[in-house]
Amino acid sequence: MELRDVLYQMMQRNAAAMQPTDLCVGTVVSAAPLQVSLSAQTAPLEGAQLLLTEPVVEKKIPVLTHIHEMEGLSHTHTLSGLGHSHDTTGFAHSHTTGGLSHAHTLSEGQTGAALAGSYSSDEQLAGTFSSDQKLTGTYTTSGALGDVEMEGALSGVQCIENGQPLPVEDGYIILNRALAAGDKVLLLRVERGARYIVLSRMFEGV
Repeated sequence: MELRDVLYQMMQRNAAAMQPTDLCVGTVVSAAPLQVSLSAQTAPLEGAQLLLTEPVVEKKIPVLTHIHEMEGLSHTHTLSGLGHSHDTTGFAHSHTTGGLSHAHTLSEGQTGAALAGSYSSDEQLAGTFSSDQKLTGTYTTSGALGDVEMEGALSGVQCIENGQPLPVEDGYIILNRALAAGDKVLLLRVERGARYIVLSRMFEGV
């Protein structure tokens, strides 16, 4: 073996021993503060040791609403058969008036009493009175419901992750939930083990 081959092998062994970067699997032991354990023999990674990527941070949107606009609902109502008349009876009556007696005193003397006694009017409004026929013909109402706008919520929308629906919380649809205790995560070891990038959650094969 030549010297250059020996030196090359030594460099490879040295690089492998330093482990400048590699992939590993960890378990989230705490979400707040975030702690990730690599093994039971080592202390959990936390704080500045962990760098999060987009797939492991929470993303959510408000519950979606939608609007339906409908045109051409204008319509009218045509009514007929409202013609009618009124026949009224029982209005007959008379007036009896008394206490009209009086006299006038003048310089030449006094008149005699006048309008003494009671006076009765003839019976009035006797018989039956019929009004003219009213509301004959056809009546058309004005148009209604020209344009209608309805608003609703897409309350049945769900996001599915690994076959399980993600929750809807406080009016928000969870597109990507935050890390939680018990999650398995894929980490990239960088800076010779000084820091770890949390790439994504991991799931058991189904």
